[in-house]
This record gives sequence, C-alpha cells and structure tokens, in this order.
Amino acid sequence: MSMTISHSLIYWISRLDPIISLAVFFGVVSGIVVFFATLFGMLECSGFYKDDPRTPKTIKTIKLALAAFAVSNVIAVFTPTTKQMAAIIVIPAIANSKELSTLSGDAGDIYRMGVDSIKEWLSEKNQKGE
Repeated sequence: MSMTISHSLIYWISRLDPIISLAVFFGVVSGIVVFFATLFGMLECSGFYKDDPRTPKTIKTIKLALAAFAVSNVIAVFTPTTKQMAAIIVIPAIANSKELSTLSGDAGDIYRMGVDSIKEWLSEKNQKGE
C-alpha cells in the first residue's frame, strides 16, 4: 500500500500539536465551568437560593460543560502529536519498501540495522508507556 504525501497532508500533520493544545485549553476551561456550575447547583439544591428560576439553567450548563470536558479530553488524548504522526506515516513506508529491502551488500546491512533499531526503539517506548 503506497501513500502519496501531499502538501495538504504535511500541513495537517504540522497542525496536530496546536489542535491538541486547543483541546487541552477547552478541557481546562470546561473543567472550571463544571466545578463552579456544580458548586452553584449544590447551593441551589441545598435551599440556599429558594425558588430560584435559574436552577434548570444551571443543570443544563453543567451537562454542556461536562460534554465539552469529555470531548476535549478525548481529542487531547487520542490525537497524535506531529512527531508521532510523522512516524506513523514514514516508518511503515520505509519498513515495507520493496526497493530498500532488496538492497545488497553494505547498503542492505545498514538498511536492516536501521529497521531493527527503529523496531527496538519503538518497543522500548511502548514498554515505558510513552
């Protein structure tokens, strides 16, 4: 399976880090909103604000903020960084390249050593949990 690397693909790979940063920002903001909305909601439920017509609005705010918090955190966790995405695209292309695997002599040995070292590096990163 070959993949054409276009200008658009390179651009979107380079945008992954800012997307993660934006998701983290929205996660923090929505987490703060959830905290304060829950605090005010608990005060309303405890009778501190008696017969306040804003109670349903506060509950709706809590639900929306929780949804935004969950979505932001899922995006931040499961979006690969720019380096990770580049590795996801480049390493299989190199490892599965028919032209490079048929190299002979010293070039073939160097290629196989490179592939082995990449596999070893990836397995070490997986064991460390990075």
